[in-house]
Amino acid sequence: MTLPKTRLSTAMSGSAKETEGRLRNLFVKHRRPALGLVAVVALAIGLCGSLVACRSETAISAAPAGEESAFALTGPGEETVPFADLLGLSGTVTHTLTDDGVHNYAYQIRLEDGTEFPLTETWMPLYQVDLDGDGAVDALVENEFFLQVYRYWPDGSLRTQQLQAAAAGLLGLEGDYWRMVELAFQPEDQMVVIHVWPYDNVGEMEERVPLSRLLEAAGWSEVVLTPEGQPLPDGSSLSYLENLTLDGQGVGDDHLTVRATWPDGQDQGSTEMVVTLGTGEVLSWRYPAVTRPTVTPLHMTSRERQSLLAALASPGSNYGACAYVVLEVEDNKLAQRFQLDAVANAYVETGENGLQVLRIPELYDKWHSYLWGTAAWDGSQITYTSDGYFTDTYELDVGGDKTLTLALRCTPSLEEGALVTTMLYDQVQLLKDGQVVQTITPEDVADDGVHTFQGFHIDSPAGGPVETRDINFDGVEEFGLLCDATQNACRCWFVWDSEAGQFRHLATLAGELTLLPEEGQLEERMWNRDWDAMVTRTYGWDSQGNLVLQSET
Repeated sequence: MTLPKTRLSTAMSGSAKETEGRLRNLFVKHRRPALGLVAVVALAIGLCGSLVACRSETAISAAPAGEESAFALTGPGEETVPFADLLGLSGTVTHTLTDDGVHNYAYQIRLEDGTEFPLTETWMPLYQVDLDGDGAVDALVENEFFLQVYRYWPDGSLRTQQLQAAAAGLLGLEGDYWRMVELAFQPEDQMVVIHVWPYDNVGEMEERVPLSRLLEAAGWSEVVLTPEGQPLPDGSSLSYLENLTLDGQGVGDDHLTVRATWPDGQDQGSTEMVVTLGTGEVLSWRYPAVTRPTVTPLHMTSRERQSLLAALASPGSNYGACAYVVLEVEDNKLAQRFQLDAVANAYVETGENGLQVLRIPELYDKWHSYLWGTAAWDGSQITYTSDGYFTDTYELDVGGDKTLTLALRCTPSLEEGALVTTMLYDQVQLLKDGQVVQTITPEDVADDGVHTFQGFHIDSPAGGPVETRDINFDGVEEFGLLCDATQNACRCWFVWDSEAGQFRHLATLAGELTLLPEEGQLEERMWNRDWDAMVTRTYGWDSQGNLVLQSET
């Protein structure tokens, strides 16, 4: 196994590409503040002849161009542009534009000994930033949702930092900040727009903070080039976490070094964590597997000193496998307090006692969402309690650019060896901006005497448990929940009541519906009770918006 020498650093995440893909999917429907910067970048490139010419003496931010020409590609294709001084490094940028208009910029560094080294791949060109106002470039900014920065450290190493966690911390946000927080760098004043999307109890908001402030708040960094200007040895990664308070002696005077190593071409390796206390004492802990590690400090067992949450993502996993380990300095050791093998994307929040707890997702199966649980300190140890249910979600268009989230909860048997029967959703909720606006239970479905209602099925051979269609031609998506798949695939349909601002149960219908918008009708086809003929039933609508059976053949 050969891991890339550089990768996106993401708190409690899996591989870089998995993280990037997940972020693209999360935000694909959002109106991103960062998108407006694309035009700014394009304009800057068109006006610049070189990297140096684009930079003012105060706060400079410009996309790197070639020494003799800027990016010129305007249609699908590929171009390679050289650069001579990108943080003192030379190399090339390969710019690709796909048929669907997606840009990709692959930065390749050429070291002094001639070695080619991949720095990063981005959707937009890197910005060059003068952090201290001396007219020299101090950092490169990768202006995407998570905002990644490359800069030199006092020891001479080139490191990368991801700033989304720092932004969430500055705003005092807790929860799954990957879904809440989106960043956009503004080159004209070196400010960062922090856009917070509605999530759980957090409302939509936007703040602007200096880039320098985010850099001060970001404690985690990953080494790209050593102080000698060389990439790390093959089969290793090196990260740091600084300004820690682990032993209760002094504040912010402890730091952590994390190194992952693996034999070339093998899946075996190790992840080692070394804590250096302010007293000079050195403590270590080793995990016997190669991982993509990210470590976060948290007050899990004490308000006076921190624990270390290590998210050890498995680089070879195709479903985001991740081991979560909590470590603490105790009795002159770096002691393990807790470990759970689950999947990536855990997050931290504050419990009622003021201590932080860890919310961890577990994979129930590959077809449904995660089972979540909570790891928390009970006064003597860290215990883990599963929520006991998973929630599958769907988006509904209710007109006027408004959407609701349809959340279907299933509480499966978690006992080993339990007999698996038909699994049902026991609760359906409609959410707006993370807030519950309606709850539907099986008791809300009336038996019509024609179709069978067995509950809200979670699986089916008929296209999934949920179907969304505008069956009454009112411009709002209705939804049908599978409730029987024995003789006919029946769905109980719910329609939008605009006056009540909620959905109401309409009827249970069988099979795939045929909509006849010109006639204002719909048809269902179903097997008769003797299984020897198909029956077609045609419905119209009365003035109250109810279905009226008009014919049956």
